[in-house]
Amino acid sequence: MSFGVEVGEMVRANRANWDARTPVHVASEFYAVGRRDPRSWFAPFEWSDLGELAGRELAHLQCHIGAETIAFARQGARVTGLDFSAAAVVEARRIAAGEGAKIEYVEADVHDAVAHLGAGRFDVVYTGKGALCYLPDLPRWAATVVELLKPGGFVYIAEFHPLLNALGPKPGPGEGPELLLRHDYLEGRGAIERDATYTYTDGPA
Repeated sequence: MSFGVEVGEMVRANRANWDARTPVHVASEFYAVGRRDPRSWFAPFEWSDLGELAGRELAHLQCHIGAETIAFARQGARVTGLDFSAAAVVEARRIAAGEGAKIEYVEADVHDAVAHLGAGRFDVVYTGKGALCYLPDLPRWAATVVELLKPGGFVYIAEFHPLLNALGPKPGPGEGPELLLRHDYLEGRGAIERDATYTYTDGPA
């Protein structure tokens, strides 16, 4: 997928970032590769929403090292994971083999997914948990997802950003409209961040 010079440089920098962080994640206690139950990455409502997956074609876009992807295979889906980081795809394949999970992993930019995976192939396209914020062109991404899906298929997005954990999604009982920065996302960047407040509204700003 071609982008302008400036966006192209950002994409390349982002890919290099994910290549570099892959071995850190593989070795981390947070990912706990080989020890953490892949289903633990999902909220119960996700499995309820996704429904029966056995025998269905599922694409996990921006799958990184496949920590979550394995859970889909264990639910009986025919799973394909896609990520643009060569380092992540190598590790995803290794981890899946160690878990005895049959998953096809493809290295490609998500905007090129149709060329690499095929059009009209999937019953379910899954992505999220910190994936969409890195995309330079959401309309092009959405058009790609539409092409990947079979008639009647659906895309499932479970998205968040860790900053929400620092603020809390809504004020607590008895609190005013301000979202207080209770847990410093930047850890030790100073009193300005720790004492900051943000106003919560239910509608657009």
